[in-house]
Amino acid sequence: MRGIWRVRKALDWLERTTGSEPDPEPVVALIEPPPKPAAAALPQGLWMPKFQPWAYVVVPKSACTTAGQYLFYVDHGYYYHDDIHRLRYGLHKAGLNPQMVRTHLDEANEDLFTFSFVRDPYARLVSGFLDKVLDLEQGYRQDIRDRLTSDWQVQLAGDRSQVDNFRSFIRFVEYQYERWEEFQLLDPDQPDPRAPWETVDIHWLRQSWYLRRGRRHAGTVDFIGAVETMTDDLESLTAHLRPPHVPPLDAMPKFGAGPKREAPLEDFYDDETKAIVDRHFGPDFRLFGYPKVVGGEPKKLTGFERADLYNTSLPVRTDDPEDCYNEIATAATSAVDGDEGVQT
Repeated sequence: MRGIWRVRKALDWLERTTGSEPDPEPVVALIEPPPKPAAAALPQGLWMPKFQPWAYVVVPKSACTTAGQYLFYVDHGYYYHDDIHRLRYGLHKAGLNPQMVRTHLDEANEDLFTFSFVRDPYARLVSGFLDKVLDLEQGYRQDIRDRLTSDWQVQLAGDRSQVDNFRSFIRFVEYQYERWEEFQLLDPDQPDPRAPWETVDIHWLRQSWYLRRGRRHAGTVDFIGAVETMTDDLESLTAHLRPPHVPPLDAMPKFGAGPKREAPLEDFYDDETKAIVDRHFGPDFRLFGYPKVVGGEPKKLTGFERADLYNTSLPVRTDDPEDCYNEIATAATSAVDGDEGVQT
């Protein structure tokens, strides 16, 4: 026992004299994996059939109800029984199930075919006004209606003509676009000073914005038909896609028809209102082959040729200032428009 005690005492003396201490265990820094970049938000108006690698870029007031019904029919063999914008099943909608659309886009990969339809900007604005402002049964955007009647002399009930009301409405649209241009001059960290009614509504937002957003997420736009040649373009689209179900295009119902004009299209525009449209909707004329002539004939283009014109005229950008329009979908949504605030 005394021997063990002497060994322990010697060890204690050595530790005191040398000051040696056991080496501390090395500290291993925990390396956090880099965060995955957030996926860019899909545009709400991107619809895909459940069983085909196709994508439709919704452009409000450009026959989107008819195009949506076509997309549903070629996938299922019949038309949807109600407003296609209220549909909750049967199509993948980015506004309802974005992850499903993203997965479907990935699965389609190189087989993805993206299409859309556009319309003469002059006619589209008149249609949007008659449908979303003058049609009292819609109950759309009461905040905008109140401003139009109080500050822009639009009469929702009375003997003022559609033409006079529309010209007042176009001046209101000009104000919305001017407020957007002012917003673009602010620093990015500054809050948006605009009231909801001052943001450009989706039904008179430039068509080029929808195609730009759709192309960014789908990769390209392969076919851009025109409302003015809707039947011919649907026939061309059908011949290319060879869908499992082909709707009777010659007898296709007229979906989403709004109030009728009380005068020819040319009567709705004077020099002032035409100049406003020409300034703020210039890309829609240039990119889709429409002349800056009210009631003028568009270029004779197939849907594939119009898509080529668009794709070659507008390079893909990731810093597009028009992306600031992404707040509009929220501001414009109403109970009438169901899932996405988009209705023809």
